[in-house]
Amino acid sequence: MDNNKLKVLRDVNYKMYDTCNTCRFSMFENKNSDWGLCRLHIYYHLKHCKNNNLSINRYGYCDSFVKSQTAKNIGFFREFL
Repeated sequence: MDNNKLKVLRDVNYKMYDTCNTCRFSMFENKNSDWGLCRLHIYYHLKHCKNNNLSINRYGYCDSFVKSQTAKNIGFFREFL
């Protein structure tokens, strides 16, 4: 990483929070989608009478969060996690 970029990130107290985006249970169709599914939490859909994975937003979170391997391997940004 460029040292100047790293300095600015530190200067602005940059943080990367634990969100569905970095949770091992999340599943997003593509990198541009804000909405996906949680593979841990399911609910019974009243209209369709079946169990469904819970719809989630990339920027949300819950108490069941577990950091994904991708987030653990984020390289130089690790100090901001």
